[in-house]
Amino acid sequence: MKRKPETKNVEPRKFADGESVIILRPHLWSGCSGTVISFSDGLHRLKIDAKDGEAYPSSFTAEAPGSLLESFI
Repeated sequence: MKRKPETKNVEPRKFADGESVIILRPHLWSGCSGTVISFSDGLHRLKIDAKDGEAYPSSFTAEAPGSLLESFI
């Protein structure tokens, strides 16, 4: 009789508001760094600052799960 592999209930990492993070692949904004604004429904809302001198807004927001984020110093 075969045993089923054990599955661990691992919660994705939750980052604190104001913490600097970088978005990992695969994500539309992978490689961007930003600041966590809030957390809800398993997604972190991030504020990403645009580069100076660009024709884009000074910042924009994106959402990403904790599994696609890493602390950024």
